[in-house]
Amino acid sequence: MASSHAQDQAFQSQVQALKWRAIGPFNGGRGSSVVGHPSDEHVFFFGHSSGGLWKTDDAGAYWTPLGEGQFRYASVGAIAISEQNADIMYVGLGEPNLRQSVSWGDGMYKSVDGGETWTHIGLPEARQIARVRIHPDDPDVVYVASMGHTWGPHPDKGVFRTTDGGETWEKVLFISEGTGAIDLIMAPDDPDLLFAAMWQFERKAWGAFFGGPEGGIYRSRDGGDTWEEITENPGLPEGATGRIGLTMSADDPDRVYAIIDSETQQGLYRSDDRGNTWRLVSTNGNILARPFYFYTVYANPSDADDLWVPGNKLWSSSDAGATWTLEPGVKDDYQDIWIDAKNPDRMIATCDGGAQVTLTGGRTWSTFANQNGTQFYRVDTDDQFPYRVYSISQDLIVYSVPSASRWGGIPLHETIFLGSGETGRAIPKPGDPNIVYSLATGATYGGAAQFTVNNVTTGQAETRSVWPEILFGTPASEFRYRFNWQAPFLVSPHDPNTIYFGGNVVFRSRDEGMSWEVISDDLTHNRTDKMEVAGSPWLPEYFGQEIFSTIHRIEESPHEEGVIWTGSDDGRVHLTRDGGETWMEVTPPGLPEFAAVYEIEISPHDPAKVYLAITRYRKADDYSPYLLKTEDYGQSWTRIDAAFPQDEITRTIREDTEREDLLFVGTETGVFVSIDDGQEWRRLNLNMPPLPVHDIEVKNADLVIATHGRGFWILDDISPLRQYAPELARQPAHLFKPADHTRFGYPWSIDYGGGP
Repeated sequence: MASSHAQDQAFQSQVQALKWRAIGPFNGGRGSSVVGHPSDEHVFFFGHSSGGLWKTDDAGAYWTPLGEGQFRYASVGAIAISEQNADIMYVGLGEPNLRQSVSWGDGMYKSVDGGETWTHIGLPEARQIARVRIHPDDPDVVYVASMGHTWGPHPDKGVFRTTDGGETWEKVLFISEGTGAIDLIMAPDDPDLLFAAMWQFERKAWGAFFGGPEGGIYRSRDGGDTWEEITENPGLPEGATGRIGLTMSADDPDRVYAIIDSETQQGLYRSDDRGNTWRLVSTNGNILARPFYFYTVYANPSDADDLWVPGNKLWSSSDAGATWTLEPGVKDDYQDIWIDAKNPDRMIATCDGGAQVTLTGGRTWSTFANQNGTQFYRVDTDDQFPYRVYSISQDLIVYSVPSASRWGGIPLHETIFLGSGETGRAIPKPGDPNIVYSLATGATYGGAAQFTVNNVTTGQAETRSVWPEILFGTPASEFRYRFNWQAPFLVSPHDPNTIYFGGNVVFRSRDEGMSWEVISDDLTHNRTDKMEVAGSPWLPEYFGQEIFSTIHRIEESPHEEGVIWTGSDDGRVHLTRDGGETWMEVTPPGLPEFAAVYEIEISPHDPAKVYLAITRYRKADDYSPYLLKTEDYGQSWTRIDAAFPQDEITRTIREDTEREDLLFVGTETGVFVSIDDGQEWRRLNLNMPPLPVHDIEVKNADLVIATHGRGFWILDDISPLRQYAPELARQPAHLFKPADHTRFGYPWSIDYGGGP
C-alpha cells in the first residue's frame, strides 16, 4: 500500500526538526568538470563526479554548493556558461568517465541567474553527459554530447541540439545504441563548424569494453544539420578507435588537435586545415595512459602551441605536443581543465582530489582540503566518546573522523589518516580502537585481497593478505580465488580476533589475519563466461575492478556465533549455522539473472529475520528496487519494495536497533525510511541534498551514513522516528522524548607566564 501524499506531508511535518549533519572529511574528492566565469576572475565552478555542483567566488579559498535540492542526482558531467550572458548556464548531469563506480544523472539543467536556481530542461535518459557547448551569440542554441546509458544500449546517445533554450531537443548525430558522443568542440571563429568524437562503449559489472568500428571523428559545417565522418581522412590512424579528445584554439582556428585511442596507432594528432588532413605529433606514453578514463586535450585559447593533457598526472606542452612537462600538483588522475581565453594564467583543474584554481599559469594552485567530496563505500563506528566514524575513500585513504567536536564544526586536524586504501571497509577492533582493520582493495591488480592491520598510535600498517598472489592481466577464470573490488570482510561480533573474508569462498582467520583457512566451497555461480580480460580489442584494461562471480556481502549473526550469511554479485545467497561446516543455499526464488546482493542485514531483534538489498543496474541496466525479507532463515522470502519508488536502486538496508520494523534504505539519491517493515516508504533526505548513499549504520540514537560524494553524514537523535505513529499525523504538533545525551567539553588552561 503506497503512502498517500497527505500522509507523507504529515510525516514530514512531524520529523522536519531532524537535520542531517555533514562531518566530512573535508579533504576533496573525485571531480569531473570545471569552468571559470568569463569576466569575474575569482569565480569558478566545479562539477563533482557524485557530489554536486560547487562555486567559489574567491579563487578556491571557499566553496559553496549550488542547486541543492534542485538537481535530482549529484553527478555533474559538463558545465557551460554563455559568453553572451554569463548569468545563463547549462549543466549536464552524469559524469562521462565511465569507471565501475560511476554515478549518473537525468539530463540537462539550466540557470538564468548565475547558478542560484536551476530548472530541468530535458534529455532525462541522456544519463552520462560529456560536453555542453553554447553558441557564442545565442545562448538558446546549445549542443550536448551524450554517452547515454553506461550499463546497456540506449537510443539517447549521440549529439543533441536545442535552438530554444531547452524547450525542445533534436538528436542531430546518432550512430547506434552502443555508441555515444564523448567530446564536442565548436570552432572559435565559426560556431557552425563542429567536431564530435564518437565512442563505442559498453560497461558491465564484469568489465568495460571500449572501442570499435563505430567510433570516430565527425564534422558539421552547418551547425549540426548534417555531419560527415572524417576518421579516414589522410593522416589519421587506420582501423577502429576508442576514446577521442578534441580541442581548438582561437589563436589559430584552422588547427585541430585530436588525442586518439586507436587499434593501429595511439597518439596526439594535428590538423592545420580544419580536419581535412592530419599528422601524428606525439606518441608520448605519459599522455596516452588508460584511454577509457582520460584522453582529453585542451589548447590555450591565446596560444595554439600551448597544450594541456589531464591524465594520471597533469602534462603540458609549449611546442604543440613535441615535448611534454609534468606540472606540479598534489594529487593524480586529472579529468578536466579550463583555461581563460582572456588571461591564460587563470585556470581551474580537477582530479581525484577535487578542484584546484591557479592564477599563475600553474605555478601555484589552491587547496582541495576545503571541499566536502569524499567518496565512501562503507561505514563503521567505534565505542569511544564521542564515537568516531571509519571508512576508506575512493582514490584517497583510510579515515577516522570524530562524530562531534568541541569546536562545533569538525576541523580536519581532528581527522586521523590511516593506511592506504580505495574501496573497502575500515573496522575498529572491538574493545581496542587503537587497532583498525581495513582492506586496501579487494582485487588489487587482479588478486591479493590486502587485509591490513593499522595501529593508530604508531601509524604503522601491516598487510596480511588473504591470498597474496598478483595476477595482473590474467583472466579471472584462471584464478584460484576471486575477490571483488569491494571485497567484504567482518570482525566476528563474538570474538574480536576472528575475521571473516569473502572471495568466491569464505575465508576465516582466528588470529587477526596472520593465517587464513577456507571454510566454504565456491558460493557463486562461477560465471566463467563473464571472466574475460576487459578493455578494447587492442588494449586490455585490467586493474581488478571488474572481477565477477564473487561474494559481495558476508555477515555473522550477532545473536548466534557461527551463523553466517553470504551474498554474491551474481545472485546467490548462502547460510551456514555451524561455523562453515555445512552451507545451504537460500537464494530467494524468482530473482532475475544478475541480481547482485548488495546488502545483508540481520535483524537486531530476531535471529531468523534477515533483509536483502539487491541491485541489477550494473548488469542489466535495471534501476528497479529489490528489497526482500525472510523470517525463517531464508526458507521463504517476501518482497517489501512494492511501495518503494520504482526508479530508485537499493544499495543498503538497516533495521533500527531499538524499534523493530523501522527500516532505512540507501539509494542513489539519498535515504528512505519505513516505520512498518516496508509496507510504506518515505524519503528521509530532509536538509541533505540528493546523494549516493552506499552504507548506513544505526549508532546509539544516531543514523550514520556513508555517501559516495559528500563524505559522512549523521542524523542526530532519531527518537522522533522511533516514536512516530500514524495517528500522530492528525495532530498539529507532537513533543517527542529525546534520547539521553551527554554534554562534554575539554579541560584546558592558558599559562600567561605570571605577571601582576
